[in-house]
Amino acid sequence: MGQSLAGVDLKGLTVKQLREALKAHGLSTSGKKAELLALLQASTGSAAGPAGGASSEGRPELLTDEEVAGLRVFELGNLLVQRGLPRIGKKAVLVERLRAALAAERSKAAEELSPGTEEGSGGADFKVGDHVEAQWDADDKWHPAVVTSVSDDGSVEVRGKTARKVTAVERSNVRRSEKLSLARLQVGQKFRGRVQRMISAGAFVDIGADRNGLVRMSRMAEQHVTYGQDLVVLGQEVDVWVYRIPDNGRLGLSMIEYKPSPARDPVQSFVAASSEEWFDGYVRYAAPHGYYVDVKAHDGVSVAQGFLNKGASKLPEVGSTVSVRVTRVVQESGTLYLSMLSYKRA
Repeated sequence: MGQSLAGVDLKGLTVKQLREALKAHGLSTSGKKAELLALLQASTGSAAGPAGGASSEGRPELLTDEEVAGLRVFELGNLLVQRGLPRIGKKAVLVERLRAALAAERSKAAEELSPGTEEGSGGADFKVGDHVEAQWDADDKWHPAVVTSVSDDGSVEVRGKTARKVTAVERSNVRRSEKLSLARLQVGQKFRGRVQRMISAGAFVDIGADRNGLVRMSRMAEQHVTYGQDLVVLGQEVDVWVYRIPDNGRLGLSMIEYKPSPARDPVQSFVAASSEEWFDGYVRYAAPHGYYVDVKAHDGVSVAQGFLNKGASKLPEVGSTVSVRVTRVVQESGTLYLSMLSYKRA
């Protein structure tokens, strides 16, 4: 079905037609007819009562907790997909996930963070590392640049992205770029982003920053994910949290919420840790060969994701608090390898 679906009664389509339409939208084509219909309705914005997730004014319907509990699994999945949330898991998990999303919408706590700057700032509050546009030629042309230093006398030093030279300019000749600088991001910030690229390690998501961030497979959902394509598709909007901003200029994101932290890269809090040190951990979910655990640093705030191999643990319960040792830090993925067993000297 290559034609537009505008005005088409989706309920009247056959299973084959539904799968063709889903394939054209780059979506999964597996499942029963009701599930295919729900997914297609979510992707096209077609409302179908409560499961369609939209009111007559086009706003999302804010169902009560009782109404959410009464929805069928495919209806829950439909509403979660519309909000860019995972649709995998048992019904109880989907119900709680949707309830949390609706509660956030009601309280407006899930407001998107704007990549721009508030009006009235005058462009004066610049930081080293900010991506800006600056004027330094007589032709009044605005050049893309990066702030290298900020002085109290009203001048800003910038390095042109093309000229690659450092130039001192007045603040009035510097304005913010539309892109959000990594220097201004903080761990735990929430953004609404769009999936730009899929790789075997996960999904690259555009949050309006000067580079896309990677959501690794282990941080896509609170359960094991075998294929990222089963959870998200290109162009899909998703809620993400900043997981880490390492010094290598990369950006680590998570579709699992991580709380704010003063550290730009919480993983670094564990690099110098002794194998004999114990840390508090929270067992987030189980995987085929072990458990993913949120490990809290000794500062009591910074948290990094760790993997606990079944052979290096006493088989904890999901949702329990455990004491773990960090046996290895994988800088590339931002993952800690853990053990619950006592340290044995060689």
